[in-house]
Amino acid sequence: MATAKKKLSKSELKAKRQEKIQKKLDEKMMKKRKSRV
Repeated sequence: MATAKKKLSKSELKAKRQEKIQKKLDEKMMKKRKSRV
C-alpha cells in the first residue's frame, strides 16, 4: 500500500511538471500568435 502511494505521488508529480511545461508552451504560442496578428 505504501509503495503504491509512493508510485501515485511520483506520477502525480510528473503530471504536474508536464502541466507546467504545457502552460509555458501555451503562453509562448499565444505570444507568437499575438505578435503575428
